Amino acid sequence: MLNIQNLINHSKIAIPTGLASYAQLAEWYIDQCDKDSKAHKYDKAIGVARACDKLHSEPEVTCGFEYHHSRKEAPPDFLIYCNANRFSSQQSSGIVPEWWPKVQKACITSPETDLQHSGLYLACENWIEFDQGSNGLFMAGIWQMVAQHGLEKPHDWLKICSTIEDWNYPPGSLASSTSVAEFYLAFGFPTQIGIMSGRGQYLKLMKQHLTPEQIGAHSDYISRLWPMLPHFDFRNYSQRIRDAGQLLRPATSVDIDIVNDRLLPGFGLEIHPAGYLGGPTPEYLHSFLTDGCHVDIAQIDDFFCLMKSLPKGVEVSSLNSVGTGLDQSAYVAKFNHLKVVFSPDSAPRLKTYVRLVSIHSKSEES
Repeated sequence: MLNIQNLINHSKIAIPTGLASYAQLAEWYIDQCDKDSKAHKYDKAIGVARACDKLHSEPEVTCGFEYHHSRKEAPPDFLIYCNANRFSSQQSSGIVPEWWPKVQKACITSPETDLQHSGLYLACENWIEFDQGSNGLFMAGIWQMVAQHGLEKPHDWLKICSTIEDWNYPPGSLASSTSVAEFYLAFGFPTQIGIMSGRGQYLKLMKQHLTPEQIGAHSDYISRLWPMLPHFDFRNYSQRIRDAGQLLRPATSVDIDIVNDRLLPGFGLEIHPAGYLGGPTPEYLHSFLTDGCHVDIAQIDDFFCLMKSLPKGVEVSSLNSVGTGLDQSAYVAKFNHLKVVFSPDSAPRLKTYVRLVSIHSKSEES
């Protein structure tokens, strides 16, 4: 869990504050960490953030940016983190999908009280993803967390599939999918499911691997994708990820065309380095990217440049609106994870995800 206090510079800066704001958080990050970027690079994201501010009223917000190092001049994609049950289902501005009320109905906040029995459930931990398109950002879909309370029961996964189908896919399409079944047999239930409604009938599955056995399962699964990737040095990759896997804390990510039950060629490797928040890159990570994944040096240099300004944290205080105490807001920006995308029609592509957090509190004077 992110320790806010360890990243905060306690200097007091007098600026107006209110409830935690996605837009205010993004603007702070741009000013502190990327103020030399090209004009208008973040304009669309700020517009989306302001629209999201109208759909919630919370003391804490989290959002993030997705940088494509293979297209370093391109504006980053934008992501909003929210609890579905505390995020309005208002349909304006294309911020949430039309089936968002179904997400709110199905997701569980407290499994101890809301879940009748132990097993798998859909948690109220949702990322809404906005991708760059020809006309700016568009709502690409949501990332839905799958969680476990107690022991997984038979048919739990099929119930999850049925619920997701009801949101965006033809009845029975996930439950009968060979591609989904092969992922489940390799890893068990996915950690996250990406319902990419803005891109068509596509589904993303992601599972993180933390033990040598799980990392071995990743290597075995990827070995079956090898024929799709004629230039992929699988033997070298497999050995290096087994050697450094517990430091890399990797995750497998795949894309599935649900309507045609087709696993799209290639895969994504997410990397969540243990304890890394930004700054100088650990040698094992640099070595794995260059020698294990064969990411070109220009992309890695662009990643290094982005990391120079992270992590960053500050505490902001101002007199509250009634003049009886201080409003305080903590802003934090940190590295979240990397993703290397392997596909048959291009060299490995590197992406970075930066996580932003703001916590607002009020203190009343007696």
